[in-house]
Amino acid sequence: AGEHLSKEDKKMKAAVIDLGTNTFQMLVAQKQGSAFNVLHRHRVFVKIGQGGIQEGTITTEAWQRALSTFEQLCQLAKQHGVAIENTVATATSAIRSAGNGPELLAAMQQRTGILPKAISGDEEARLIFEGVKTVLDMGQEPHLVVDIGGGSVEIICGNQQEIWWKKSFEIGAQRLLTLFHHSEPLGSEEKKALVAHLQHTFAELPAMLKKYQPGRLVGCAGTFSTVRDIFTASQHLPVPDKGKPFRLLPADYLHLHQLMETRTLEQRLQIPGMLPERADMIVVASCVVEFLLQNFLFQQVIISPASLKEGLLSGLFAER
Repeated sequence: AGEHLSKEDKKMKAAVIDLGTNTFQMLVAQKQGSAFNVLHRHRVFVKIGQGGIQEGTITTEAWQRALSTFEQLCQLAKQHGVAIENTVATATSAIRSAGNGPELLAAMQQRTGILPKAISGDEEARLIFEGVKTVLDMGQEPHLVVDIGGGSVEIICGNQQEIWWKKSFEIGAQRLLTLFHHSEPLGSEEKKALVAHLQHTFAELPAMLKKYQPGRLVGCAGTFSTVRDIFTASQHLPVPDKGKPFRLLPADYLHLHQLMETRTLEQRLQIPGMLPERADMIVVASCVVEFLLQNFLFQQVIISPASLKEGLLSGLFAER
């Protein structure tokens, strides 16, 4: 029986669905020894923070998009042979901070039989770090992991063995876009106000970074992967392996940031490698990275393809 179980265990498939503020993403994976193999990835730009995030609500239009997309992803998981009890969904910033978030999750459960769980910013930060560890061996070296989502930004400091510091800040790209980016290109007064907001929000970072002195900034999520694609296109490099971490120098990142910040939306859409769905909020999101690179000393920027979803999968398979 034990042997039979281990064979079954090896074949176990699971799906994780990440209901983010900007995108809904799903991974279908199969357990492989102590790790897992991703069989299918799916991403939909749902933008549920649009129109209501600063008011702490999910608008009727966003609600409809969220519900139908979630239903579609659950169907897809089923088509890939994942049992309903092996499908796990989490909701982050936009849903956890919306007054009508719990109702939306209940509606999703009613529609699919799967109840997504709204996780805290703290738990989100932990899962992001666990996800990064599945693709990057940090060894003993301190790394600063930064995940810029649509609703929140998670910052975690640690190495392969442990997390020393973690925090979730409710200053994601959709929020920053709503608050600061009203002209194209970003106006100098808007930029000043945005930087002042970051300085205030990140007031505790200088002491923490001085204490641990991470030399590498590890970036997760869409802004970073888009920057990777723009960089490789601009340098005429071969298309990178999107499953592996990608490294670039802080100076190269800052150069690309300038390129994006000084252009209008129309001009940004023309940049080779730019994803149209990210062109609106990429400037404010990248301003967060620029702030970190200009104020603190990093030798390298590492772009991680793995984040929250991989952290969830890793935990899910470890329990089985």
